[in-house]
Formats: sequence, C-alpha cells, structure tokens
Amino acid sequence: MKILRHLLTPFLVLVSPTINAQAVDLIQEANGNYNHIFQNPNPNIIQEKLITISTDFLASDVENLTQIKIMLFDNMSITANRGKIIHDILLSDLWVGSVEGIANSSVILAISATSISGKVKVFGRTFFIHYFNGQQLLREVVEPNVIESWSNQIDETKEQRVYEIVNSERSASNLYPYNYDTKLARSSRLHSEDMAKNNYFSHTSRDGRSPFDRIKAQGYQYSRAGENIAAGASTAEQAMELWMNSSGHRAAILSSQYCDIGVGYSSANRYKHLPNYHHA
Repeated sequence: MKILRHLLTPFLVLVSPTINAQAVDLIQEANGNYNHIFQNPNPNIIQEKLITISTDFLASDVENLTQIKIMLFDNMSITANRGKIIHDILLSDLWVGSVEGIANSSVILAISATSISGKVKVFGRTFFIHYFNGQQLLREVVEPNVIESWSNQIDETKEQRVYEIVNSERSASNLYPYNYDTKLARSSRLHSEDMAKNNYFSHTSRDGRSPFDRIKAQGYQYSRAGENIAAGASTAEQAMELWMNSSGHRAAILSSQYCDIGVGYSSANRYKHLPNYHHA
C-alpha cells in the first residue's frame, strides 16, 4: 500500500466528489481457513472470518481509491464511495465514505503500509475489519445499547461514543469493560482543550507536564497508566479506527492491566483532539 504523506500539513483534509472509476476490491477470495466463518462464543460477535486484503488494493495509491468494493458476509457485496481522505494520522491515512445508494451508511478505513482497520455500517448491521497477530479479521458485531449510567457521567456526545466503542472492542476480545472516571475525564478534557487552543499535539503539556503529572493533579491515584491521543479525526469512530490500526494504541485499548478510563474532546481550533486515558 502506497501511503501519501504531507510532512508540513499532517492533518490536511481533502474533500473531493466521487468520480467514475473502477471499484477496487478490498478483499480477495482465498482457500483454507480464510473466508471460513467461525462461531465465536462471545454474544457480542455474530460471526467472524479471516480475510486476505487484495493485491490490487495494496498496490493502489490511497488518492486513487475513489471506490472500494467490500465483500462482507452472506454474499453481501457493497461498493463504497469516497467522501474524503485525512492524511498521515498516527501513520495511517483515513478513508471516509458511504455505501453507494444506501442512506445512513458509513465506511471508515484506516490504511497504513502494512495493515487495514475499519468499520462498515449498512442495512442496520455493523462490521469491523481488524489486524491481529499478522492477520486480517472481518467481524460482524452487535452494536451495544447506550447504558444509562454512562450518559449520566459523560456530557459530551463524542466523549461518550469513544467510551462506548472502547468497551465494545474490549467485549469483542472477551475483556472486562473499563470504568469511567470523572477525574481522568477532567484531566483528559483540560489537556485536549489546551492542545486545541494553543495549536499543538503532544503527550507533554506546554508547561512540561506528562500525562501522569496531569492525572495526579486531578487527585487520581494509580499504579499503572497510559494515554492515547488523536487529532484530525472529526468523529469518535474515525479516531477509534486510527487507534485500532496502530499496535501501541490498540494495546492500550485492549490492555488487561488498566481498569479506568476518561475521555476528553475539544474542537476549539482546526484540530480535533480526542485523548483517552486508560488507568489501573
């Protein structure tokens, strides 16, 4: 996969209309265990299978991917039309579009040189494409209902959505859900607002404080802690796909060493920041 890089403008968003072009297949047919549907005992996973990313797709420039054909389950083949590309975020390019002719559909793909992660929503069904242990996996999942207690603790819709998706990913991996902590959320939101207001992107604050310094300042005690941050993604789903396509960020989301999480979002400037903290 050839990834286009913008060194001087790493958060550049390019919006362009769909043009008439031949759709590129994302998934190629394969023998053996590939394309064999596995039954997962996890009640949140409807079905899953190993897939192979097509050589045509891997050989394509991201800029040329105006249409992508994706074969899902039940012989369902969809064609996704590109809406925009967000370049060079967490070593991935974010391809955002919708399914041709289908209202209320969405396709988000985080494309790096070595892996692809994504989410497809169409016909009321939700599919994930993930990269695990050197293999690509296609999974259909049950979208969790919003738990009322989450809504009471989280004011911002985007922050709430990140929390929901994080725990959905953890559930699909047979992991316990993270608890939401308001002290971590305040630390995360303050740092997010500071980055957006002052136009920078770093785990280290302008005053030199680390994530650990910031959460201690909010009165949170921990034995182990970590931080994910993202910029440029306009939705929680886009930020999550970037994180899930990055091994280090994915490891924090799917860690068994943390128990709490706080999410902060700010759009005070042209950058969108969605830091999320995982703590034990």
